[in-house]
Order: sequence, then structure tokens, then C-alpha cells
Amino acid sequence: MTVVPAGHWTTTGAGRTGVFDRDSTAVSSTECTDPELTSLVRLGGPDGTSGAGSVLPRASPHTADGYALDLDPNPRTVRFFRKDAGRATVLAEAPLLVRTGVGPAPRIRARGGRIEAFIDGGPSSM
Repeated sequence: MTVVPAGHWTTTGAGRTGVFDRDSTAVSSTECTDPELTSLVRLGGPDGTSGAGSVLPRASPHTADGYALDLDPNPRTVRFFRKDAGRATVLAEAPLLVRTGVGPAPRIRARGGRIEAFIDGGPSSM
């Protein structure tokens, strides 16, 4: 696992836990052609603050290029976006109540040029 650009990530009984004061990404060294993954994302620190969290099903090792599913409690949205040289373009967006400490379970399936994202087993994809 590589951490980009900074932060401290550890493996716990609950999975990967990150502590950081700015954007930080834990990047797996495993390469997959057509990944299908499910994750539980819990946002929030011990002081009650919370930022957004993302799952990147396809990304370059430095994370400046690729795709991300972003869960953000502030505008209460889930967004799927593409990053090119660090610039993000939103491809799909939907309202979602994301609360601190309670995480949705996104499932992402990538097959060829198609990427689908499901939140909490919902039938609609982004």
C-alpha cells in the first residue's frame, strides 16, 4: 500500500483506518483489469469533524488520473467523477444523506469501459 500525498493509514479489525489533516489516499499495489469491490465507508473523527471519503476503482499510482466514487456529508451527495491530471469532472451525482460515524456500503463494478456504482445495495447505478 502506498499513501498519496500524506497521512497515516493502518489496518485494523474494521479495515483500513486513516488519520490526516488534508487529502490522503491509500493506494493498493494490486492491479485488476475489471475490479468489483464492496467497501464500508465511515466518515468522522473523534472530535466530530468530518470530510468526504472516496473509493477509487481505477486510478494511476499517483491518483492524478482515474475514477472515483465520492461520498460527501456536507452537500449530502454521492458523486462519480473522472480525474485527468488532477482535474475532476463529475460524471454522475445523486443526493445521499451521509452521516458522521454511519457509513454507506458502496459496491463498484468495472467491466471494460463501463463502471457501475451501487450504494447500500440499491438497484440504480450511477
